Amino acid sequence: MIVWLDVETTGLDPYNGDSLLQVAAIVTSDTFEEIEGEFCSTIQYSTEDTWSMRQNADPYVQNMHDTSGVWLKLKDGTPLDEVDTLLVDFLKAQGVEAGTARLGGNSITLDRNFINCYLPKTAEFLHYRSVDMTSVSFFLENVVGIPHYEKNSTHDALDDIRESVAEAKIYSKALKNLIGVML
Repeated sequence: MIVWLDVETTGLDPYNGDSLLQVAAIVTSDTFEEIEGEFCSTIQYSTEDTWSMRQNADPYVQNMHDTSGVWLKLKDGTPLDEVDTLLVDFLKAQGVEAGTARLGGNSITLDRNFINCYLPKTAEFLHYRSVDMTSVSFFLENVVGIPHYEKNSTHDALDDIRESVAEAKIYSKALKNLIGVML
């Protein structure tokens, strides 16, 4: 199984003060067939904390979350420790066993760093291996010559993770077609 996960944050470095804002996950088989159900939660912050995070964020991040509406969702979010528990409960309900499911997504090292820093129960639950579609797409585009998959990148965690799964399916189909031609 693959746990496809995306986070929205105030920056790139959770160990240097950047905050987790939103997390979303879906689970698929190893062949990218989605298990029914999805998880998406915005982290709860006070209005004051939200204002401070926004003011300290890079202008690109400020605009990105203004456009996606993430900043406005924070006051009605869920406390961080509760999100961690709810996410593990969701994964268990999807049939994921601790330590067995790979983490999937785009530039997944960033997501894993935020998981390790802010969601320790989830971090412990996931397998150490990853399916990084950014690396896969780089290889397929530059070495194999498969065209780039254009994503919408709304910077809403659930939308973005669905794009990652769609990308995996498209590249999988392209590879199967390519291998079929070679045989």
